[in-house]
Amino acid sequence: LPARQRPSAIRHSTRIAAEAIRCGCSHLHSHFGGGAAVHAISAARLAGISCSFTVHSGKFERNFAHASLIEPMVGEADFCVAPTSQLKDNLERAGARDTKLIPCGADLERFVNDGRQGGINERLLFLGRLIDCKGADTLLEAIGMLQDAKRPGLDIVGAGPELEALQRKAKETGLDVRFLGPK
Repeated sequence: LPARQRPSAIRHSTRIAAEAIRCGCSHLHSHFGGGAAVHAISAARLAGISCSFTVHSGKFERNFAHASLIEPMVGEADFCVAPTSQLKDNLERAGARDTKLIPCGADLERFVNDGRQGGINERLLFLGRLIDCKGADTLLEAIGMLQDAKRPGLDIVGAGPELEALQRKAKETGLDVRFLGPK
């Protein structure tokens, strides 16, 4: 870590380790890379237990506070979790000891259109915090690549620092996007 971040990381990791020991925790998992994973890895090593973290973003580097942290973090974790095979491959190339593929999403067999609702809605729904690594910008780009006749509308539920940029992008590209705020 950069020198200015080390005291904070040590302080937080020490507190997490103490709590993990107090609770009899045998494994720490950070559901995000970046600072959360740095703390989980450091605390796990202080507590003498195993650790792991999940990467989320389609753009692998977005999962880490700095590119120089990728290999040390991936190499230090007992295992890493990836929701896509592409992220799994990236983790393995970065030196992961063990990588678990746990896809996010829905079982599409449970959501088959049975015709009772008169056909397809022709709108997509995005639920999530509007931050860089969630990929709402990528979703807008993908919708924009479709032919006008096949382009679905999009409802975005959520808030966050990327809201204004997403609104601008939707307006500039003429996409049918409704920003519904947090729900």
